[in-house]
Amino acid sequence: MNGPEIISIAILWCISLLALIQAFNARGAIRISLTWIITVIIVLISVAVTYIQFSDKETIPLSSSSFANASDSTNNASTASVKQNEVRVNTYISSSKKLVAEVSEAIRSLEEFDANKVPSTEAEREVWERQALSLSQQAAKINQRTLGLFHPRSVSELHGVLLQSTENLRLAGYALHTLSTLEDPELKEVQKEQYLNQIAQAKQKLNLFQIQLKELDQP
Repeated sequence: MNGPEIISIAILWCISLLALIQAFNARGAIRISLTWIITVIIVLISVAVTYIQFSDKETIPLSSSSFANASDSTNNASTASVKQNEVRVNTYISSSKKLVAEVSEAIRSLEEFDANKVPSTEAEREVWERQALSLSQQAAKINQRTLGLFHPRSVSELHGVLLQSTENLRLAGYALHTLSTLEDPELKEVQKEQYLNQIAQAKQKLNLFQIQLKELDQP
């Protein structure tokens, strides 16, 4: 409370005190009644003004403190959210690197498979077909793991690139297995073209993912 306010309150209470003295010295019923009514009003005004002045001064610091506490809480919550997201991103980076290694190995296995082979016996054909089926199933499992891999919203677009790569991988495996079950040369050629095209797309998307993942993993 500053000086002028203190002086104003002091003057107001002095007036109240004078009014009280006047009331005590009043003579006559009418004068006494009027004097006391005026005195009570003056005293009530003094009390009200004093209360308001002190209340204002106490409220301001509390209000400032509340805003400060609210601001601190918001900052703490924001910091905690950022740290939590960093942990999730780092976890995703670690998991996706392992998945990338599996995708690369699966692509290599599909590329090394002899799609042009013409089995000479039924037994040889069955072995060849089982190998193609195994590669197709492996590609499908990798695609399913990619679909189920948890990723923060901040890397959704990046994860989409990896998902496209594994989907191309799955389609390549499916085309290869289909090829191994066919006897018509023309149909085989169609499936072979599809199989090679899907492998090429899987490699392209995987390379793009690795580049972007490396940028994300930089400190």
